[in-house]
Amino acid sequence: MLDQLLNSLPKTVIAIVAIVIGFVVIVASDPPRTTCDTQLELFQQQQSEFLGGKDASGKTRKASIAKLYSICQESNSPGGCFEYFLRLKRLNQDLDLIPKQCSETVAQDSNLKGWVLKSMKLMTEISWGDRGPASITRKNAWFDASDLSMFCALKKNATQIYGVEAMDTWREVTLSNLPEAEKVDRESLYQKSLISTPCEAYR
Repeated sequence: MLDQLLNSLPKTVIAIVAIVIGFVVIVASDPPRTTCDTQLELFQQQQSEFLGGKDASGKTRKASIAKLYSICQESNSPGGCFEYFLRLKRLNQDLDLIPKQCSETVAQDSNLKGWVLKSMKLMTEISWGDRGPASITRKNAWFDASDLSMFCALKKNATQIYGVEAMDTWREVTLSNLPEAEKVDRESLYQKSLISTPCEAYR
C-alpha cells in the first residue's frame, strides 16, 4: 500500500518530503548550538585546569580540584585550603560572566554542580567542627572575610543556577549530617552553621 501511495505522488513532492525528513533527523541528532552552549563551553575551557576537561586548544586536562579538596579537608587550615579557595574564587568570577538566562544550560554540567555543592558542604563542615561552635559568634572558625565572601558567592551562583528549592534541599541535608546535629534544635543548628552567614555583608 505504501508503494502504491509513493508511486501516486509526484516526484517533486517525494523529494521535498525526503529533504524535510533528512533535516529533522540531522537536527535531532545534532541540535543547533545556542549562545548559552557557547558560554558554557567557554567557561569549561577556562576552568579545565581546575575542574578537568578540554582547554581552548582541545587538549584534555586532568582535574586538580579533587587533590586540592583533599588537602584542604585534611589540613583544615588557612594554609592547606589557600590554593583551593583561590581556585574557587576564580570559578565564581567565571560563573559571574555567564548571563543569567543561561542558568538552565549551566545546570546541565553535572561535574560543576557536584563540586560547587561539595565545596560549600566542606566549608560548612570545617566551620562546624566536631561538635558545633560554642556560640553563633564563633561559627566562622578560622575563615576570614575573603573566605566568607567566596562562600557567599558560591551560594549565590548555586541558587541562581540550580534554583531555590534545590538549594533548600541541599541545606537541610547538609545541616542534618553535621556532627551531633541531632543534639541541637533546628533553629540553633541553622544559626550556628556557616549556611546562615549574612551574605549581604560580603557583597
